[in-house]
Amino acid sequence: MTKQATQIAILENIPFAKYLFKQRLNQYQQMHTDVEELIRHLVDERKQTIDTSDPQGLLDRYLLQAEASKGQNDSCFEGMI
Repeated sequence: MTKQATQIAILENIPFAKYLFKQRLNQYQQMHTDVEELIRHLVDERKQTIDTSDPQGLLDRYLLQAEASKGQNDSCFEGMI
């Protein structure tokens, strides 16, 4: 486990640690939010430019499969995209 992952685990599982290390926790939460926003932006951008007849990689294939399985109750993509 990396140093940052260990610190996050401590901050999340020891209640008083949140008060002692509030600034560090806020930094980690902001980094997580920034990365999540970046990924969402990249996926949304890719959805706009995807060529359904010629998928270029894993993300394209994932997006196409997710779109094809919309509305199916047994789909593992339900609520993911």
